[in-house]
Amino acid sequence: MLLFLTFIMMANFISPLQMNFTPAKQMDIQGDFINCTFIPNTDYLMLTQAKHRGIYLYDLNSNKLKMITEDYGAGYRPGISEDGNRIVYKATSQNLYRLFAFDLEENNTTELRPSSNLIGQPWISKRGNIYVNYEGQLQVLSPDGELKDIIGGIKSNIVIMTPSEEYLIYTSLSDQLWIYRFKDKKHIQLTPDGMRFFSPLPSPTKEQIVANQLGGSIYVIDIPKGTLTEIDRGDYYYFSPDGEGIFFTKTTDDGEYITSGELYYKPIKGEKSKKLEVGYKGIKLASSYNKKWGLAFVTDKGSVYLSSNRK
Repeated sequence: MLLFLTFIMMANFISPLQMNFTPAKQMDIQGDFINCTFIPNTDYLMLTQAKHRGIYLYDLNSNKLKMITEDYGAGYRPGISEDGNRIVYKATSQNLYRLFAFDLEENNTTELRPSSNLIGQPWISKRGNIYVNYEGQLQVLSPDGELKDIIGGIKSNIVIMTPSEEYLIYTSLSDQLWIYRFKDKKHIQLTPDGMRFFSPLPSPTKEQIVANQLGGSIYVIDIPKGTLTEIDRGDYYYFSPDGEGIFFTKTTDDGEYITSGELYYKPIKGEKSKKLEVGYKGIKLASSYNKKWGLAFVTDKGSVYLSSNRK
């Protein structure tokens, strides 16, 4: 069954977020960092290095950096629990994949499943269950790693859920986005043929996802309404905490190296994309926004900066 999407024409609306930041300050940490993410309900900034090697937590109160793991691949789309206390990640070891869970409160790491040559990126539900492609089938694991269920027909390495957890979103082999509707166990094609998408991320507040069209723009897809809204061209995208807009980065390159990188914000309903002025003139790549701490970002030099919300 195909859920046809309607393209939304832009109107004039006012953004609920005021994007006004202080000049960015470099964090006193060393590394070749390529991505950063604020951990929800904590004062930690999660970092990973080139080739997604390792997971590091930077305490914004004490200014101390804690290493969780140095494994390759661990920093690529780890699952983070809603309360921010648990991180589930896939790591590479001796040409095999392993699945681990780190508990922030208990400060310990547990291996959840035996090593395998096929493990996808994990997703943690609000109940703490883990959804992960393990050896070619989507498994539902308990927080301790026990097998609870298997959902057939999904072989995607990346799965996400909407806030209501009524839908599971995944990518088909032909790069179409599909949803699995839990109430009737139906698989429904979400995006139209002829448009290929990758790297979906869910809204924190609505039944929406954001994804990048292969060779095209960033789009926000509203699942219940069946609408597809074009945002802009860019990378490193994610929803704002209120779910009303998209943060992303615009980059240019010379065919080999990135030559420029600027941070932007775009309300989903109307207004043009706004370049974010953070007082750093160099190349900016991935970023993460937090209502309390402001806008963190990494540069092409592997440095990490923080630009606070201007009061």
